[in-house]
Amino acid sequence: MGTPENNTALFKCSVRFQAADPGGVSLVSGTGEARLFEEELQVWPQFGDPCVYPYRDVLEVQDSDYRVKVTLESGEFLELRELGYRYEDFTRELRRLRSELMIKDMLMSESLLKDETSRELPGFRGVYRSAAPAGNPEECEVRLYVSALVIIPRSSDPVRIPYSEISSAQAEDYSLALATESGQSYEFFRFGRDFEPLARYLSRAMKELSERSLELCKDLFPAAPSKHLWSVSRLMKEGRAAKRLDVEAVSPDLWPQLEKRLEGLGLKSSYDFLSSLAQRDRMAIGFKRGLASQFEEQYVWFLAPIGEGMGKPGNAIAMEAASPEGSAKATYFFRFMPRNEYKSAAEAEVLQAMDRAISLVNRCMIDVNFRREPIYLPDEKLLEPAYVRYLHSVRLMPSLRALRSAFIGRVMHVSEEQWKRDVLDLLSFNVGDMDDSAKWRRSSRKNEEDNKREDEAFGED
Repeated sequence: MGTPENNTALFKCSVRFQAADPGGVSLVSGTGEARLFEEELQVWPQFGDPCVYPYRDVLEVQDSDYRVKVTLESGEFLELRELGYRYEDFTRELRRLRSELMIKDMLMSESLLKDETSRELPGFRGVYRSAAPAGNPEECEVRLYVSALVIIPRSSDPVRIPYSEISSAQAEDYSLALATESGQSYEFFRFGRDFEPLARYLSRAMKELSERSLELCKDLFPAAPSKHLWSVSRLMKEGRAAKRLDVEAVSPDLWPQLEKRLEGLGLKSSYDFLSSLAQRDRMAIGFKRGLASQFEEQYVWFLAPIGEGMGKPGNAIAMEAASPEGSAKATYFFRFMPRNEYKSAAEAEVLQAMDRAISLVNRCMIDVNFRREPIYLPDEKLLEPAYVRYLHSVRLMPSLRALRSAFIGRVMHVSEEQWKRDVLDLLSFNVGDMDDSAKWRRSSRKNEEDNKREDEAFGED
């Protein structure tokens, strides 16, 4: 927290303030100074101790008639007035700082797209409206990152739309309409001079994504006819893992070539072992570009659904990834059924649950930008200063909560024999007589420094 003696505040101005409880009963009031820091708002009375309001505790910022009302999640609120000519600057900076922190907490931060001169694109300002569910028009800033469009509304939480999830886009009469494969739709308008560059660079980003996917498929399947390449490239858009069933529906010749690619990345041994345990026709393979740069090479990842029901070891989706520079460091496992249901589940129920879980894990991994650290850290770790940002990520992101809820454990690659033993141990553990919150723990875990290397390899914060 800042102090009266230092000068680390990013913005200061004189105010008259009043803090009140949810019922409107005044807690403290007076005149003083408002100070904006990177992660909190402080109000320093003329006499007395400061009032501190972390942006993570702020539910809403409203402004009208030269007054600013900051509502907290607790229901308490702070009203600021008499900011004079600094009123608009203060309000804008408060919202900006809160939004920047939320973008980090919601795992949206990555490299911005660059223009023709290799400069990062600025934000585009206008109005947007969400049509599903119906929303009111709201001023916003739109940013184009390497893998997604991010909407930063004036008053509500940021929204991330991965380019791979956009099913249609149409620009007409200075209005841009987007629809996603999950059924959401958005309209952007009143962008003025920003409209043309927004539409142009979004179009470029979507085309580049399709081109990357197509070029990747040309590299993977050099002898495949173009109609097959187009079909598979749509299945494997950035971040998506294509199921064997779907790839073989395009052509039965393609899947073996995908498997061969794994060998060059050091995944062949673990892939062969996991596929020997899995439902082979539901294996899925995908490619994802790293977060650090828009020119960074892609890494490969795969999903292996393991389980037959009737209490046999399994009830797990195994996930593994490797960069071009080296083999995988860990295998992650997620439950696809409640444990008590798996004990008596028939094969048809198991297969249906697998399909749902593969889609869920894939969608949620795209949503969290393939960051794994906030998935595997235990609840007690999230209370430590080094990881507390993920505590807020969990609170803000349903997709991250879903992954953490389904997460069983991760098996580190120390040696091949150790890894195989631990995989079998985890699968047996997962069908034990316990509730769904139980996590697998290896008896002799690697130290934190070794565990961290795997996260750094794939662009973790």
